[in-house]
Amino acid sequence: MQTQDLAKSYQAKTDEELVLLATNLEQLTPEARSVLTGELTRRRIDVTEYLEAYTAEERPNEKERTRGFSLLAYPPGVGKFVEEVLRVYHRRFWFFIKVIAPAVVLTTVSVAGVTIVEPSMFIGFALLYLKNSAVLAAPSNAPSRQLA
Repeated sequence: MQTQDLAKSYQAKTDEELVLLATNLEQLTPEARSVLTGELTRRRIDVTEYLEAYTAEERPNEKERTRGFSLLAYPPGVGKFVEEVLRVYHRRFWFFIKVIAPAVVLTTVSVAGVTIVEPSMFIGFALLYLKNSAVLAAPSNAPSRQLA
C-alpha cells in the first residue's frame, strides 16, 4: 500500500482501532508506523491513556471470560482466539466426546490386554530360553535329550 492509501485507511478507522494498531507497531512497516503516528497525533490520541483505561475497565471482565486466567500478558489477539476456541468447544462438547471416545476406549483395552497377556508371554519366553539353554549346555559326547 502506498502512503496516501494508508492515510485514507487510517482516517476511516475508529480511535479504538488505531490504538489497537498502535499496540502492535512491530508488525507494521516503517511507512505504516509513520502514517499511524501522524493520524494519532492529528486526532490527539494518547495511546498510553487508552491502554491504562482499557486495563482498568477490562480487567474484571477479562477474568470472567477466561475463568480466572489472565491473558493480558499476551498479545491482544490471543485472548480473543482463546475465547473463540472455548466457545466452540463448549458448543460442540458432545461432538468432541464422540471423536475422542473411540481412541480412549481402544487405548484402555490395549493397555488392559497387554497387562493381562504380558505375564504369560514372559513365562513362555522364559521356558523357551530354558529349553534352548538346556540343549546347548548338554555335553557333546552324551546323547542329547529333548525336553517335551
